[in-house]
Amino acid sequence: MAGFVIIFTRIFGGGFTLEIALLVFGVAPFFLTSMVDVVDSVTQAEFDQTRSLRMGRARAVWEVVILGRLDQMFDALRQNATMGWMMLTMVEGLSKYTGGVGVVILNEGKYRNLDAIFAVQFTILAIGALGQDPFLRWLKNLCCPYAKLTLEKK
Repeated sequence: MAGFVIIFTRIFGGGFTLEIALLVFGVAPFFLTSMVDVVDSVTQAEFDQTRSLRMGRARAVWEVVILGRLDQMFDALRQNATMGWMMLTMVEGLSKYTGGVGVVILNEGKYRNLDAIFAVQFTILAIGALGQDPFLRWLKNLCCPYAKLTLEKK
């Protein structure tokens, strides 16, 4: 990732745009492969069922791929958002132009101010793990209440 900073700086200039480009470049391939796996998990039987219900191709894709796999999409989004929070400090540390928590961690690390480093890390943990992740889980439960259904009694 450090080698791409020079290339991305030439393309995007610097500052906030550079940080966003580096974050997208770091997270997007993982999200894309997660989503390919989710779409790849669709079985032929599911499409056959939509054909028996006389649905067209577009409606079948909507029902089976989009609505039928929305809960798994939220899980992939939650996992990749967690990775994005981890990459945030690295990206901000690589492009120090606009500051941010990554720059604070690197500057405090020079002087071995571990209390300041842990304070920043706990803040990131509070926002990401205790804020964003439960929000995405709540949004998944709101949009996909069927995801909790099971066929067997436990």
